[in-house]
Amino acid sequence: MKHSITPTLADESGLENQLLNECQAMTKYALTSGMKVPSTLVEKLATCTAQILKPYDASPHEDGHTPSFEPESPVALPTPQKRPGDNANALVKIHGQLTAIVAPATPRTILLLAEEAEKKSFWRFLGPVPLVRGLMVLAILSIAALVGTSLCEQVDGKVDWAHESGWHLLLEELFVLSAAAIGVSFYSLFQVNRYIAEGTYDPKYNASYSIRFVLGMVSGMILALLIPIDNDSALQEFSKPTLAMLGGFSVVVVYRLLKRLVDTVDSLVRGEPQDVAAAQEQTVRAHYAEQESHNRMKFTASLIKLQQQVSANSSLEDVQRELDRILETLIPINEEEPSSRLTTQDSPQPPDVSTAMPVLVERTPMTS
Repeated sequence: MKHSITPTLADESGLENQLLNECQAMTKYALTSGMKVPSTLVEKLATCTAQILKPYDASPHEDGHTPSFEPESPVALPTPQKRPGDNANALVKIHGQLTAIVAPATPRTILLLAEEAEKKSFWRFLGPVPLVRGLMVLAILSIAALVGTSLCEQVDGKVDWAHESGWHLLLEELFVLSAAAIGVSFYSLFQVNRYIAEGTYDPKYNASYSIRFVLGMVSGMILALLIPIDNDSALQEFSKPTLAMLGGFSVVVVYRLLKRLVDTVDSLVRGEPQDVAAAQEQTVRAHYAEQESHNRMKFTASLIKLQQQVSANSSLEDVQRELDRILETLIPINEEEPSSRLTTQDSPQPPDVSTAMPVLVERTPMTS
């Protein structure tokens, strides 16, 4: 029996086989898509393929003996031996050139599509990859559920929790839920179809589509049944199933709507952040204005007292003592009491003693 291995998809595991599979898949993809692939690149790939798969080409004869590759002549010329890493090195270079040719498609997507194309499955007509087939089944079931619930006479698309109950309410909710499922199925299929067409589909994001499907149904139910809509709102014109479908199609819109409602409720309790900051700033300004007024009055009182002493023909020692007291009040020696200082640029500056004394004396001449 003859043993053969398909060169396109090698069964052996390892870096060389992985690189070989991706290079062959990219080469077929580029050639069948009309892309320009250098002939030298294809020749190098064929050489590497032959060298990697050569150990598997030895097939036994009909008598059960494996053919011998020893030369018939007693003296054989030495053949150059390739190092173990030469094939991998050549495949890495070929892989890089092919990746640049098939861009923006990725080697993983091209190899995955090639592997799925060789599989024989009854459900393959639903899509090229398992994710697409699963989304197609969910979309068909959603449409069937929507059509089935709409055939009931009790279903009119208007869910009224205050006046409905039992099976009637359940059918209404299933009708709205199936509409949300249709919306999220449409969005997911549209997105994955674009990725597959571009060759950028990545299986590692399969879980995100499952999460997206559940989030779409939840957001559709929230938008259609749980969020109150005013009569003046533009959303009032849409029916409950339409709102559910829109919520399933766009989860982000429902998230932003809920976030806006949370911010509104929070602003009712704490006020807007801008209002809180403005109130704090106004409080600080009032505090400094009050402190400035207090300092002005204190300084004015000290000057009036000094003027009265000068008018009463007080001695120079008393006047000098009063000036020192005013100076200590304006510039306190104890640095731990900053409240007695003037805190704004418009506050009066402390007078210079050397200039204040002659001015005060000149206004009221002193008699001995």
